[in-house]
Amino acid sequence: MYQITRNDIIDYYRSAKRRELPVGLLAELEEGNPQQTEPESTAAAELSGCLRPMLSHLSTEYQEAIRLVELEGVTQKEAADRLGVSLPAMKSRVQRGRQQLRKMLDDCCSIELDTRRGVTGFEQRRPDSPCS
Repeated sequence: MYQITRNDIIDYYRSAKRRELPVGLLAELEEGNPQQTEPESTAAAELSGCLRPMLSHLSTEYQEAIRLVELEGVTQKEAADRLGVSLPAMKSRVQRGRQQLRKMLDDCCSIELDTRRGVTGFEQRRPDSPCS
């Protein structure tokens, strides 16, 4: 019952309306299950460091879309308004940008995922990868 409640709270704060957990709640949730969050967060944090250099290899329109939506947490509608494009165009840019980043990441690294598709580890395939 505790796990179900905990997951519902996490899902609520992950929704588009709420991008950030309050600091106290985040610390409380991490203390409640440290063995599950620690390995995943370490591998995911290391792997996320690879994404910024890869982002620079995307075309400008995809860079802006990914930066606004994924890094700054802006909704796709707000991002479309900021860049002066239609909502379908913004959705397309975000989707294509994600696909290109995923391909670069797959070419660069072998990524291990758990049953929830969370990152548990990764290994570089190429020594010249941005993850070095």
